[in-house]
Amino acid sequence: MRYIKHHINFLLLLLLPIIASGCSVKFIADYDEVTDKLVTDLQRKMEYFFLDLEYKFGTPEADYKNYIELYKEIKTDLKLLELRASALPQNEITVKQVKLVQKNLLLFEEIHKDGLDDMIFIEEPRKDFTLAFINILKLELAKKRGE
Repeated sequence: MRYIKHHINFLLLLLLPIIASGCSVKFIADYDEVTDKLVTDLQRKMEYFFLDLEYKFGTPEADYKNYIELYKEIKTDLKLLELRASALPQNEITVKQVKLVQKNLLLFEEIHKDGLDDMIFIEEPRKDFTLAFINILKLELAKKRGE
């Protein structure tokens, strides 16, 4: 009996590395192609938005009321992205990044409502949004590479 117990323990020790190598611990979600595409599309939409504001700056065409539909569209896309990111396990970092973009969009919208009386109100937020989308994409691409 003692021999059998020792033999079983020996076999378990031999199998342990094989079992352990098949069980990797993950701390972050896998790469998601849909998230990657949504973020890329949103960045394109935001870039167009800021470029359009830049061209129309100082004219009545740059007034908030002329962009309400675009704000709705961007908010809808961000909500869809948040929903997608939230549905993936261990994706809290991406969810936080998206929520930060949503929050910043609301802040920019309030500034826009009050009037954009200086180009800095377009240039700086444009850089901030671009950086936010770059960071989300960097994380997704790192996931893709398995980093």
